[in-house]
Amino acid sequence: MKNSRIISSIIIVLAFVFPALLSGQQIITTSGGNGSGAGGKVSYTVGQVVNNIYTTASGSVIEGVQQPYEISEETGVEENEEMNLTITVFPNPTEDYLMISIKDIDVQNLSYKLFRVDGKKITNGKINGNETKIKMNDLSPAVYVLKISNKNKDVKVFKIIKN
Repeated sequence: MKNSRIISSIIIVLAFVFPALLSGQQIITTSGGNGSGAGGKVSYTVGQVVNNIYTTASGSVIEGVQQPYEISEETGVEENEEMNLTITVFPNPTEDYLMISIKDIDVQNLSYKLFRVDGKKITNGKINGNETKIKMNDLSPAVYVLKISNKNKDVKVFKIIKN
């Protein structure tokens, strides 16, 4: 009699605890997939109804709806100590055009190149003044890379988001 009570108690506890230990889909999504690149791999979904932020020393991930646009300046270009350069690229994200605003340098030797993220060059041109306008309205919505060069040496690289 005592053994049957213990067994019944164990079964009841397992009936309530075991389902909680199983993991299952917690959201209903409309789409999703997997992506990978040089920086790692990611799984994504579209249509999440929750919002969480996960942060570590190496970066952060935001899941959920209403994702903010990432506006960042890419690193990896050596700083030139001889050049005091201020470059602003706006609006980012953009729809129709992109403005390059340059201060504190003679623009005589400056040029730009716009690339797709796969490396294909889209357009290039010479920077002729303190403000240069790049037409973006005929490009597909995507992420692009803008390189600013001085005498064919990259001095600034920007990630551009086209809506």
